[in-house]
Amino acid sequence: MKFWTRYSTIALIVVIGALLPVLAALQYHWLGEISRFEQQHMRADLRSAARRFSIDFDAELANLYQALHVKTTKLEDVAGSIASDYQTWAQAFPYPELVKAVYWVEVFAETKPTIRQVDLDAGVFREVDWPAELEPVRDVFLVPGSVNPLQAVVSALVVPQHGTEPVPWAVVMLDLDVIAGPFLTDRVSFFAGDTPIDFEAIVVGYHALDKVFHASDPRLSAEELIAHEGIDESMPFFGLHTRDFRTDWIEALPTAATEHHLRLYIRHKPGALAAAVGVMRARNLAVSFGSLMLLAGSILVLVLTTRRSQRWARLQLEYVARIAHELRTPLAVIGVASENLADSVVSDLPTARKYGEMINKESRRLSKVVESALLHSKFESGAAKDLERQPVRIAEIIEAALGETDVSGAAVVKHVADELPDVMGDGAALKSALQNLFANAVKHSSKPASISVSVKAAEGLDGSAIEIAIE
Repeated sequence: MKFWTRYSTIALIVVIGALLPVLAALQYHWLGEISRFEQQHMRADLRSAARRFSIDFDAELANLYQALHVKTTKLEDVAGSIASDYQTWAQAFPYPELVKAVYWVEVFAETKPTIRQVDLDAGVFREVDWPAELEPVRDVFLVPGSVNPLQAVVSALVVPQHGTEPVPWAVVMLDLDVIAGPFLTDRVSFFAGDTPIDFEAIVVGYHALDKVFHASDPRLSAEELIAHEGIDESMPFFGLHTRDFRTDWIEALPTAATEHHLRLYIRHKPGALAAAVGVMRARNLAVSFGSLMLLAGSILVLVLTTRRSQRWARLQLEYVARIAHELRTPLAVIGVASENLADSVVSDLPTARKYGEMINKESRRLSKVVESALLHSKFESGAAKDLERQPVRIAEIIEAALGETDVSGAAVVKHVADELPDVMGDGAALKSALQNLFANAVKHSSKPASISVSVKAAEGLDGSAIEIAIE
């Protein structure tokens, strides 16, 4: 049985040691598969971010278009109304800097259009020359009926107003660096979550790839992305859609405005996706291998604990066997003596008295064995704290222990220092422990047996103490 227990434990450790590298290799392979799926997932997230960007931007464009449609026809009230409507819109939109400037354009019959800039803070008009950034669309206003509300060539939103002579327009200049900068970045970050993903984006004309409105890297070009590098998503935007307008605006929305005028090309930077997935894979590997090591450590602790429990159980069995052996001798003596007395084998009084003394002696010996077993069980069960602690004179305890221990045939030499201090302890427990020590000293010493008992004062953790040496 011992052979089987020992070698089964060794076999279990060997099997576990062989399985752990296999599990580690499988985990490494599985995490590689997960990493490939994670790359696909991140690309899908970037595509979702681009689609969300297009939808959100066009919806915000519709909100701005409706907000700057002035309700008043009095010129002196127009600037204040536009400034007030803009402030209301800006409070609801997280990127009010999207609007670079707002102009008021009026077209009189057979004359060039005139322009004023709206001071959005003061709510008044400022006289300005025709801005260079609006020069490409200056002649568009000469034919009012053909003005497209979305002028992608200058990144402007043209909002028609009430009036026929002159024909008024609110022209909103948009900052595409804000559109393709923080606005797009926030959408990508939302879908990327806690994983930092570097991406490159370029905004070009919907039908003119060479017309670049914004690029996260000046060296980027749409042709290069499409032809050589590849893209993760291409998404059109900058259009007005009936889905984003109030019901009373749907019929008034020009058909030309529903076409997209810009296109966003977006991709992960070369190597950025692999680097991000690599970080995640390394983190997952660390967690997985840590779990395996924890499992291995737990199994090792379990094996060691089992071995320790087995060893402790064996010691307990040996202790029980020793107690049984010590009980057998006095019980046998008492049994024989009492049987002789009961059978009238002993007829004279001196012999009967001798038998009585023998029974009394073995009874005391039996009581000591029982008390020793009870004391041992107290220590094992943690009930030793219930021992009666009181000042004890150790010299008297030693004398009592020697007197009640069978040391016949052994030479006892005592070296007890004078004026020993009293110690706190349970006298009965101390005497029982000393009796066991004396009995073991006699039992295991060479013949002729001799016992040397040395008692002296020592420094304890909490004051005075006594050192006892038995050899």
